[in-house]
Amino acid sequence: MGCTKPCRANGEYRVGIGRAIKSRDNPARRDGAIERALDLFSATALCHSGLRLREILRARDEFLRLFYDDSTDFAEIERYFHYFALAARRGR
Repeated sequence: MGCTKPCRANGEYRVGIGRAIKSRDNPARRDGAIERALDLFSATALCHSGLRLREILRARDEFLRLFYDDSTDFAEIERYFHYFALAARRGR
């Protein structure tokens, strides 16, 4: 089941993910930013299928690793999402 209109969440990942990363030491702000980012992932997942859907779900998993896996490199994951957002804005 997909959406019938263009997905507006595609280009908002960098902002939502950046907020969550920057506020990781402030639990109230961090939790709100994580919730917003997960909403963006869900909204985007509804608009895609196939390989795009798989990449969106992989990105969601990488995002969650930031907060629940102690061995995660924040700079590496943030760089991944930067390129993910660029590709999403280009419609790839």
